Amino acid sequence: MTMLTRFRQSGGFLKLLLLVESCDGAKQRHLLELVAQEDPGWAHLLRLKTLNAERILSWPEPVLGQIWATLPLQLVIALWQKSPTQMREKIERSLPRSYQTSFRKGIEDTPVLDDAEVATARLRLVSHVRELAQTGTLQFRNFDPGLVLNGPLSEHFEPFKKVA
Repeated sequence: MTMLTRFRQSGGFLKLLLLVESCDGAKQRHLLELVAQEDPGWAHLLRLKTLNAERILSWPEPVLGQIWATLPLQLVIALWQKSPTQMREKIERSLPRSYQTSFRKGIEDTPVLDDAEVATARLRLVSHVRELAQTGTLQFRNFDPGLVLNGPLSEHFEPFKKVA
């Protein structure tokens, strides 16, 4: 029995995608390598559809503002702390106005977090965004159509199917 067998059932691709998204960088790369050994098409599709903090932070500011409004402020501060200056500015600009004061106060009061805490915050961001998409609060088709998962899975990787 191959690793992918249990994911080839209905809804299995989404389950595998969520598993990939829940892993840190090294584990995620290893998992994708294992998938690629069995099915390069699935591995390719997973790479295209996987959410990560960098991809999320590249979205338009109004979308980020919608996300920040649903996250605990400490999580946003953790993401802000280890971001480059340009990304920090984007996070600040995209915060809802009602969060601005508490965000600035939180930055002053929060000690510098270690890399593990920031990595955890990044994974929580990805998980939260995926939940917002599954509930329909976020519509990927409006700002990152490559993330849309619709129709039967075979429509998503038809060009990559193995030839028997």
